[in-house]
Amino acid sequence: MKGAYIVKKEAHPLEVTIVATGSEVSLAFDVATSLEQKGKGVRVVSMPCMELFRKQKLEYQESVIPSKKHLKVSIEAGVTHGFQEWIGTDGIAIGIDQFGLSAPMKAIQKEFGFTVESIVSKIESKR
Repeated sequence: MKGAYIVKKEAHPLEVTIVATGSEVSLAFDVATSLEQKGKGVRVVSMPCMELFRKQKLEYQESVIPSKKHLKVSIEAGVTHGFQEWIGTDGIAIGIDQFGLSAPMKAIQKEFGFTVESIVSKIESKR
């Protein structure tokens, strides 16, 4: 166990790394697909355990989430705390940093920006 893994390599020169956990990895794939159709190079990283990833050699960490200047995005259906270590201060943290809502799942996803369209828009506005 290494804590984080590349689950989708970029098809074009790397412009965006999306770090996601659990069920959000599927959403990250969909976002990457949408951006790659526009010619963007997007890597998707599944990070099931920050603590284990933090313990890996720097060479491994660098191979998964390169420190070179590019946009890094985290998607977590929970608090965004902790992801700044991986996405930096210029990254985009998508998560829920407030008390939850009670509503149908699709409505909540839309409210918190957990849609392909919303995330693509945020990424494109940073580029």
